[in-house]
Amino acid sequence: MEAATKRKRAFYPKVRTGCLTCKTRKVKCDQGKPHCKRCTSTGRKCDGYNVQTAVSPPTSLTTTHQGLFSSEAEKRSFHYFRTRASQPLGGYFHVSFWGREVLLAALHYPPVRHLVIALGAAYEEFETAPLQAGRHEDGVSGMELAIQQCNRSIRHLSALSMQAPTGQQPTETVCCVLTASVLFIYLASIRGHFAEAIQHVQSSIKVLQDFDKSA
Repeated sequence: MEAATKRKRAFYPKVRTGCLTCKTRKVKCDQGKPHCKRCTSTGRKCDGYNVQTAVSPPTSLTTTHQGLFSSEAEKRSFHYFRTRASQPLGGYFHVSFWGREVLLAALHYPPVRHLVIALGAAYEEFETAPLQAGRHEDGVSGMELAIQQCNRSIRHLSALSMQAPTGQQPTETVCCVLTASVLFIYLASIRGHFAEAIQHVQSSIKVLQDFDKSA
């Protein structure tokens, strides 16, 4: 019998919105209201939730900008990122970055928009995988949709890179590339591809260095 291949554990953002009991126990909370099932199903007392001040995301993104999405699956995953994934991700990076800046960037930049959809799809699969197959109405799994969206983002970024020589891109383009890099880092980490995540970090540093030289 072949030796079992040792698998790297994928990184998932810590849920900062769980109940106080699950936080104390350092376990994943299902965030049920008013009391989570993780506690009640085991006979524990659920101590409820902290009152948090959330950053209000731009609601117009999924209401008045329907043309941003080419399918219901894209719209659903974008909405999932906006309503479920952005706040937990904010626990590792400034919450306004995920709850507002990224969403506004997604409105203007296709590379960022496709990565937001990818993160929403991947995060939904992470949250729902233990409960269901995690497939969308068209039969595509969350991770399959995430990979599709990543590839589209890469094509857009390649087109951007051809518009100006390295180190001579306008500030707007550099901001788009760096925002996309942060999203790529998180996607790679969620999938357990840590070497890939490090490569994205190194690429981001090079972009900053080139921009600094040209400033």
